[in-house]
Amino acid sequence: MNKANKQNKVRVLVVDDEAGCRDFLGILLTEEGFEAITAEDAETAISLLEEGEYDAVITDIMLGGLTGIDLLKHVREKYGDLPVIIITGHSSIDTAVEGLHLGAQDYITKPLGDCRRLLSSVRVSVDQYRREMQQRQMDMKLTEAVEQERQKLGRELHDLLCQDLASISMLSSVVSDNPDSELINKLAKKSVTFVKNLCSGLFPIELEEEGLVSAIQRLVEDQQQMTQMKLELNIEGDINAEDHTKALHFYRIIQEALMNAIKHSEGDHVALTLTADNGTITAIIEDNGRSMPENLDESQGMGLNIMQCRASIIGAVFEIGVAEETGTRIKCSWQKSV
Repeated sequence: MNKANKQNKVRVLVVDDEAGCRDFLGILLTEEGFEAITAEDAETAISLLEEGEYDAVITDIMLGGLTGIDLLKHVREKYGDLPVIIITGHSSIDTAVEGLHLGAQDYITKPLGDCRRLLSSVRVSVDQYRREMQQRQMDMKLTEAVEQERQKLGRELHDLLCQDLASISMLSSVVSDNPDSELINKLAKKSVTFVKNLCSGLFPIELEEEGLVSAIQRLVEDQQQMTQMKLELNIEGDINAEDHTKALHFYRIIQEALMNAIKHSEGDHVALTLTADNGTITAIIEDNGRSMPENLDESQGMGLNIMQCRASIIGAVFEIGVAEETGTRIKCSWQKSV
C-alpha cells in the first residue's frame, strides 16, 4: 500500500493529458485545501507515486501512452487500496465502468461543470482510506504484540526446558544401574523432540536467521514428521523478503493453511507451491480431501479469520476455493514492496 500521509493535508495526484483540465483540477483542489500534484501522462504519474506519498489519484482514461485503466491496474498492484477516481468523456463510459470493476472508487464524466461531486468523492474516498489504514496499523500492532509473546515463550521453552530435558537424558545414561534409566532416557529424548517442534511453531528461528524459504522448508519437514499425509513443497523464484515482520505474517498464513489441511481435509496429500514474480510472492496450498464446508465450525472459522486478518495487515490478496479436482485451495499473494 502507499504509505499514509503523515500530515493532515490530503495529497492528490491529478493525471490528465489536457493542460487546461489538468490545471483547472489543480487549482480547484488547492482552493479546497488539498495539495495537488499534476502529471500529463501515466508514466510520469507512476514515477511520482514511487517518489512521494499520496492519499488519492484522479486520472483521465484517455492518456497518451498508457491509459488511465493501465494506471489504475498499476496502483492496485503496487499500492493496494489507494483511492483512484476516474474522469471520462461520455464516449468512454463503458471503459469507466470497467474501471469500477477493477477497483476505482468513482468515475466523473466530462465536462466537469459542477465539481461538488468530484470534491465529495475525493473526501469520502480519502476518509475511508485513512480509516482503513489506521485500523490496519492497529491490527498490526496487536498482532505484533501477540507475536512477541509467542516468540518469548518459544525462546524460553527452547533455552530452558529443552536444556533440562537433555540433561535428564544424559544423566539417565550415566546411571545405567537404575532399571528405569533406559525408559527415562527414551522419554526425555521424545520430550526434547516434542518441545523443539512446539518451539518451532511458536517461534520460527529459521525465519529470523536464514530467511522465509528456510523457515517454510523447516515447517513442512516438522509437519511431515507428525502426519501420515504426503506433504509436497515446490519453490520457484526468490521467495525471501527483507521485511521480517510482514514475512512472519505471510509465514503464519501458510502455517495455518497447512495445519488446517492436515487436521480437517481428510485427504492424503497436501501441496504447497511458492512462486515469485515481479516482487509478488504467491503461496498456494491445495489438498485432495473434502472441500471446506460453507458452515465452518468455530475452530476452522477462527483460523480462516486469522489468515484473512493477517493478509489484510500486509496488503496481501487472500482467496479460498475448491481445488481443481477435489479438496480446498488457498491462495495468498503478497507484493513485497507494499
